[in-house]
Amino acid sequence: MDAVTGTLEVGKSADFILVDRDVFSVPVAEIHLTQVRETWFAGERMN
Repeated sequence: MDAVTGTLEVGKSADFILVDRDVFSVPVAEIHLTQVRETWFAGERMN
C-alpha cells in the first residue's frame, strides 16, 4: 500500500478536498462558512 499512498506525487492515489479558506486562521465562529471548492478521490477530480 505504501507504493500508492502516503505522499502527493505522480502515480500515487490521493483523496482530499480543496476549501476556500485557511480553516486554521479563521475565527472558530466562521469555520462553518467554509466551502469545498474541489473534491479529489483516487487521484481524480470529482467536481
